[in-house]
Amino acid sequence: MDEEKKTPHVSLGEALLIVVILLACLGGCIIYGQMPPHVPIVLVFGLLSFWGRWKGFSWDDIHGGIVNGITPGIVPLIIFLLIGVLVSSLIAAGTVPTIVVYGYQIISPNHMLISAFLISALVGVTVGSSFTTISTIGIVLMTIGTLMGANPIYVAGAVVSGAFWANNLSPLADTANLCAALGKLELTDHLKNLLRTCIPTTVITLAIYMMLDGGGKALESNAFDLMVTSLSGSFLISPIALIPVAVILICSWRKLPAIATLLLGVLTSLIIFVVFAPGQGHLQMIPKIVMSGYVSNVGIETVDKLMSRGGLMSMMGSASMIILALGMGGLLVKLEIISTIVKNLEKFVTSLPKLVLSTAIGSIMVNVLIGEQYLSMVLPGETFKPLYKKMEIDSSVMTRTLADAGSAFNSLIPWGVSGTFIVGTLGLQGADYVLYSFYPMILPIMTIIVSIIESKKSKKA
Repeated sequence: MDEEKKTPHVSLGEALLIVVILLACLGGCIIYGQMPPHVPIVLVFGLLSFWGRWKGFSWDDIHGGIVNGITPGIVPLIIFLLIGVLVSSLIAAGTVPTIVVYGYQIISPNHMLISAFLISALVGVTVGSSFTTISTIGIVLMTIGTLMGANPIYVAGAVVSGAFWANNLSPLADTANLCAALGKLELTDHLKNLLRTCIPTTVITLAIYMMLDGGGKALESNAFDLMVTSLSGSFLISPIALIPVAVILICSWRKLPAIATLLLGVLTSLIIFVVFAPGQGHLQMIPKIVMSGYVSNVGIETVDKLMSRGGLMSMMGSASMIILALGMGGLLVKLEIISTIVKNLEKFVTSLPKLVLSTAIGSIMVNVLIGEQYLSMVLPGETFKPLYKKMEIDSSVMTRTLADAGSAFNSLIPWGVSGTFIVGTLGLQGADYVLYSFYPMILPIMTIIVSIIESKKSKKA
């Protein structure tokens, strides 16, 4: 007769020790060892696997945890790869060069960072996807900023801040809808409550970017004319090149799935490239553009460097790291390290601020240890939801905390899904952009401050 399998017990002390070792390994290797995140993640992967086996988990349990961790990331991985193709296709079609030329004439070098934040936020609210925002207008803003002499790390931080501002507040964003669903709220009620933390954080973020702005300098008239002439010789610089952007916007408004939207954007871009782009032999170039990305030969070193990117291969490093990180996260869940720590947080919850703090810590911890945006909202949300109900606290407070400390904060984790995507798509050398992504950095602090204010008001009432 088969006996029921008993799950090994993991104590709080063991769980905390594992987390400390994990963070020390990741932080030490990435920050001090200057290693790519892949290396320490592989090391942690091995340590977790053998520790789990030593604790009494079977290899089937360990393999199952890895599979369960990676499975939710399969669709995002495909989206990653398609975004790589979209980027190279948009450059080939002239979409990115056209927006660069038009945008360069509008944006002031003295307000580059504020412009990057506001434009990214506006586009993000319209399309409802931080990834689409960063892979389209984000690349354009990085190009304009570089041409104006702005620090690319500053610009990247402003783009990320704007994109994830929109990711929280756009009615089209899947994360906003997921948060509302977790709290069983109408989307409008969730978004209204978010404004309590969003507005002050936005004001602070804009003030900081205003202080950092002003380091850029516009090109001289002759240099700008030379750039436009050079771009026109290699790319289609015309409103026609903006058609793929219109297609992506329409698909977003129609709430088409991300994969369908990206495929239509790629198809439209490649058709425009073949039909309208200067030169010949475009059909033969398509396989290389899709696989290896677009290679610019404008003749201006800075422009060629910025316009040579995209393709499936450009996302392979990011994709491999996401697979490793999600597998590591799956192990942490299967070995009950996450659940042990989160459940013990419940013991300290005696007030609204402490409940919000515990929820925020849970979301941030899932982000750091697993790196998956959706899980950083779902796991703490399902864990703490009964406590919000028991303490008669409106579920909109919970959903606001999940959005602020879960969804937005994910962009600050270099080995997480969003952080990996940002570094790969914007062509950054490292994760220094995190230091200048002020909006997602301030948001979790603001959500705790607001909860303290709300608690004091409720006591007075």
